[in-house]
Amino acid sequence: MVLSCILTPLAAVILLDLLYPSRESTMRRVVTNRYEDGVLLAPDLPTLDSFVSTRAVCPGTVIAIPNGTKGRALDTKFLRGGRLVDPYPANEMIMERDHAVRVELFEVTEGSYRGSKGWVEAQFLRPDFKAL
Repeated sequence: MVLSCILTPLAAVILLDLLYPSRESTMRRVVTNRYEDGVLLAPDLPTLDSFVSTRAVCPGTVIAIPNGTKGRALDTKFLRGGRLVDPYPANEMIMERDHAVRVELFEVTEGSYRGSKGWVEAQFLRPDFKAL
């Protein structure tokens, strides 16, 4: 009760958003690849599998998404042996041994590629918190 008297209404809303995030806020992501200028969005499973296993894809089948692009994570799966597995019943060390990669179905919500959907390695996406 004392806390509500001290906080301004805006600070109270931000605090509530941090303590009790909505489903929408937990799905927001920002493209962040510290090694390159962005990521490649794979539109389908064969393209994703060829990219993850060999890092070589046909340029016409992927979309280059720059760093800082915002979007939504629609689904999370694990790619292992050319198949999407959900859930993956292992820890990080076993995933690495089995060459399993966590991927997210990402929908771009801002920028010139708005509305584009495709699979991206989860390591290149970070949560986008409006309060931070």
